Amino acid sequence: MALTRTSLDVSADVSRGAIIENKTTAAALEVGDACYITTSDTVEQADQDAGTELVANGVGIIVAAPNQYGEIAIASGDQCSLCIFGKVFGFTGMTVGGRIWIGATAGELTQTKPSDGWRVSIGYALAADVIFVNPDADTASSN
Repeated sequence: MALTRTSLDVSADVSRGAIIENKTTAAALEVGDACYITTSDTVEQADQDAGTELVANGVGIIVAAPNQYGEIAIASGDQCSLCIFGKVFGFTGMTVGGRIWIGATAGELTQTKPSDGWRVSIGYALAADVIFVNPDADTASSN
């Protein structure tokens, strides 16, 4: 089941070491989307069928739109902020300590390990409403 998020509440804790990459989007995105960095150094929504590019250059969660003043939609070609490590707030109902996985639907995160496609853990639930983004290359595998 996909994690629930309130896109307006999604943010990263940069004061405590979160690492943010500012990238150009290759397609329309939304704050809170799970994304990966493409070989062209742009950002696209991640899903378990994205193939090897999903794990080649990094994955993360979009934490800010270009103007950062309450916008959640990001147009193709705009800049976005992608958290690739650290605390991200704005999700709810997670099981503390459980892994967070790239889901089957583009941009989706889940606590249910995928049974097919690429299985990539983007981190774990530090609290019921906090994801600690720490992608685990060792969990990346496909059927």
